[in-house]
Amino acid sequence: MIKGLFFTAALLVPGLAYAGNPSANLSVQVVPAGAVVPAGAQAAGYTTLAFHSDFSQPFYTNLSNWLDCAGATSPQWWIAGGNGHSPPPCARISMISDGAVQVMDMSFTAADAADLATVLTTINAIGANRYSKGVDFPNGAYWQVTFRVLPNGLNNNPNGNVIAAWWTWSDTGQTSSTAFQERDFPEIYTTGCCHNDVIIHEWYAPSGQNQLLLAGFGAPEYSIDPTIYHTFAARVTQDGSTNLALCFYIDNVFQNCSDMISAGNTGATAITSSQLNQRNYPALQLGPLNSTPVAATMDLLVKDVQIWTCPGWQGPLNQPGHPCNGSVLTGAP
Repeated sequence: MIKGLFFTAALLVPGLAYAGNPSANLSVQVVPAGAVVPAGAQAAGYTTLAFHSDFSQPFYTNLSNWLDCAGATSPQWWIAGGNGHSPPPCARISMISDGAVQVMDMSFTAADAADLATVLTTINAIGANRYSKGVDFPNGAYWQVTFRVLPNGLNNNPNGNVIAAWWTWSDTGQTSSTAFQERDFPEIYTTGCCHNDVIIHEWYAPSGQNQLLLAGFGAPEYSIDPTIYHTFAARVTQDGSTNLALCFYIDNVFQNCSDMISAGNTGATAITSSQLNQRNYPALQLGPLNSTPVAATMDLLVKDVQIWTCPGWQGPLNQPGHPCNGSVLTGAP
């Protein structure tokens, strides 16, 4: 689902990067104890764990340690509504025990209809000083999340509600109104099994530039039960000049890829410099994003978020560059 122009932007301040351990020194602690580089990330040279939220850890028990609306002084996550709307109540974010493991519960109710969605981002994306705190990332990265949804919200809402989404938006592209990509990997919709998509949408792009489609929107969807935990990951690789590829993984198993050149984007529709150098922030989201009614409360239970990238990934917030270029990978691992 195309999000629309998600948020407007402001100026820059460098922010927290490695969220799993707020005191970590990125120049020293590249892979913390217990973290394993996924094979798909390793193949691309993405061996730096730039961001990690392991919600099972005691640090996350108290929301005021990490969530802006709960009073965190150095937030790792900020709450927002959908498509630039005001956020729903902070109470929509809670920590619960699921199978004897602490997880983060994001919810969206019928009472939140005017907010369009419950969204968490790694950057402050709303308000007077938006895009001034937090952390953004290059294109070249391996974006991984582990979550599930509760059956009540999945099965008792009309199709069109997004019950789970893991995606990225570009703060630099939004700020400058230059060509950039929105990457959805995946979006999962209500009404039973297997309504999902993985896609790159193009914004401010050259006329005729094609989207990258891996699943949904007429392409085969992934046969997964979203009510059980799955680990979803997307690997973005690019050469810095002519091509970019998106590959998708479920439970560390390679699924498929697409790339800009194979999608027909050459010549006048080739990937642009601003797309190759855009900075991005991830978002976790659930909610209708439009006037689709919400008949039953939706819950997204998140265990873990990891972003793996290259050693030179970090730059000033909301400034293009540090793209982590390399080989364009279009296959397993």
